[in-house]
Order: sequence, then C-alpha cells, then structure tokens
Amino acid sequence: MASGKEFYSNFFRIDDDKIEFTVADTREIYAELCVLWSNKRLEELDVPIISTVGSGFHFPAAREIWASFQNEQGEFDNGFTESALFNDIINSMLEPMVLFHQHLTKSEKQVFFRFAAPTYSRFSNS
Repeated sequence: MASGKEFYSNFFRIDDDKIEFTVADTREIYAELCVLWSNKRLEELDVPIISTVGSGFHFPAAREIWASFQNEQGEFDNGFTESALFNDIINSMLEPMVLFHQHLTKSEKQVFFRFAAPTYSRFSNS
C-alpha cells in the first residue's frame, strides 16, 4: 500500500475505531482497495489478513540512520546496542507498525505478519 519506510512513522491514526491513513498516496491506494472489497474497511473484512506492513527491516538497519552514533571506523561504542538509547530508537521506529497490527487484532481480525520467506508469525490479541 505504501513505501516501506512510511510504516516506521505515524502512518495512520484511529478515528471512530477505524484506520485512517495519514499519507496521501496510502489513502488513495486504501480507498481503491476499499472499493475492491465492496466498500469494506480492513476492520470489516471477514478473511484473515496477511500483512507485510513494517517488514521492510532494511530501513531501520540503514547506515545513514546510525552514522551519527558510530566512530570514524564505522563502529559503535562498546555497549551501544545494549543501551537504553538504542532500545528507545528501535522501539520508536517499530511502534507504529506494532500499533497497526494491535489495532487489527483488537478488531478481532486474524492477522499473519510476514517476517521472511517462507515463515509467517501470527499476531495475537493475548
């Protein structure tokens, strides 16, 4: 539905228990999908959802994101990847994707998230 990097920002909001996308291109594609689904929204579909939203892990791993945390040799200081700062950065990048899937499971959707071929992981409401 959109560029993978969009899913690492606040790409949606919940309005009246329905997903509303915040990026114009994504809104347009979603509107087209809703027409194909007989004007049903994601929350109204009665089929399992296979999602790749947020699976573009190359974006949080991009060199440019981490360059300011590396020394001249391109290495992190000892302990950086175990630090609270690193944890906070990763969590803030992944939070929108996790919240998206949590919303779907709270809407009683069966959601399968595709991590890597050929395995799937199931998000659970528990």
